[in-house]
Amino acid sequence: MNRSWIQARRIIDEYQEGVEDFINFAQQHAPVLGGNYFCPCVNCVNGRHHSLEVIRSHLICDGFSRSYTNWIWHGEQPKMLTAADTEPVHVQTEDRMEDMICDLGHESFLQAQTPYYEQLKIDSKLPLYLGYTTFTQLSAVLALVNLKARFGWSDKSMTELFVLLKSMLPSDNKLPKSHYEAKKILCPVGMEYQKIHACRNDCVLYRNEYAELQNCPTCGESRYKLNDGENPYDVPTNNPRPAKWKTIDHLYPEFGAKPRNLRLGLASDGMNPFGNLTTTHSSWPMLLMIYNLPPSLCMKRKYIMLAMMIAGPRQPGNDLDVYLQPLIEDLRKLWVNVVDVYDADNGQTFRLRVMIFCTVNDFPAYDECEGAPEPLAGHEVYDRVKDIVTIFGKTQRKDHADKNIWKKRSVFFDLPYWSKLHVRHCLNVMHVEKNVCDSLIGTLLNIKGKTKDSLKCRQDLVEMGIR
Repeated sequence: MNRSWIQARRIIDEYQEGVEDFINFAQQHAPVLGGNYFCPCVNCVNGRHHSLEVIRSHLICDGFSRSYTNWIWHGEQPKMLTAADTEPVHVQTEDRMEDMICDLGHESFLQAQTPYYEQLKIDSKLPLYLGYTTFTQLSAVLALVNLKARFGWSDKSMTELFVLLKSMLPSDNKLPKSHYEAKKILCPVGMEYQKIHACRNDCVLYRNEYAELQNCPTCGESRYKLNDGENPYDVPTNNPRPAKWKTIDHLYPEFGAKPRNLRLGLASDGMNPFGNLTTTHSSWPMLLMIYNLPPSLCMKRKYIMLAMMIAGPRQPGNDLDVYLQPLIEDLRKLWVNVVDVYDADNGQTFRLRVMIFCTVNDFPAYDECEGAPEPLAGHEVYDRVKDIVTIFGKTQRKDHADKNIWKKRSVFFDLPYWSKLHVRHCLNVMHVEKNVCDSLIGTLLNIKGKTKDSLKCRQDLVEMGIR
């Protein structure tokens, strides 16, 4: 079919006849998506679905995408490239499920994923369609999702690809219809997580003795919305040895004698994932770094673990300890009880202990984690705050008396070793420098919302006797 009309002007008869030929071609060959088809106009560029009448209007008014000459989105077979035009690409066709289970430890995998194991085995042996053995359902989904991750495809484009491939394959194929269904097939392969409800006023987490409560025991606020919807406040060695490292080895010689025992750094800070948009939201990721690794590796992305994400409509502030309780309990268990860990390299298990080496924060986050107004040794801080009764929650009255200079007893003191660490918190110098620079420039240029030259600042200067 001659397609030179695509490059022609839209007002001539040749272009309009070509549009009608395309409409007829799409009606006969293109896959129908709810009565709509991909629109190849210069604005939609096959990214939106419309009826044939709307597509005809777009093509006449806006024009046909000039690069779209092989109508693969409308039922035409793609042009085959010659051997000289193609480059070899390695495609992993096997799902290697057994290898993944061996890496985890067969017994450990069965214990953690018993409901899903049999379904994974079925999917790994189910042909993509009858008589085809190169790909199984699981291996095909793994290969496509791997391509999505490598080339940064969006979820929407992945769904469109699944729809197209499913229409190309025989009708009895087992390919999922959307990216969402593909994720459900692969869900058992990933790591599970636990979602914990929280009081909307940051008073408690609904776990342990509060797991079955419908109202907050502190403020009485309902756990759920009136429409019974889900609460939006869910939560879900070759290093150079610093002096602190040697101090820990001296205090806990059994811990320091085993190089496999982990020393972790905990970094956290609040952020708005929506940038400068008007959406009110706060997210506090809790990241763990393995300081046993060399400096060139310990800060690499693949060695950093997201231990917890605290998300909600506002910052937790002084109530951050409420949300840290599950993490502190796990860390305490890793120190006191010790856990058995499977070593995939030599096929043996060993006893692992873990400790928090330090936390990494900027100044506001440091204040919310520690609550300390002055630098003191760990045992000195603990002696001063051990008897403080902290009432969490935004609706609770706080004691602001002058004698009460300590905000709270930090939840980190629940860790047996925390009060014995000489350096418990480290400052993120680069972040602090950025904050200081932003404040300085905002004040000098009098930027609205950024300047620190406010009425309260002037009153503070008068009170301090500076002005």
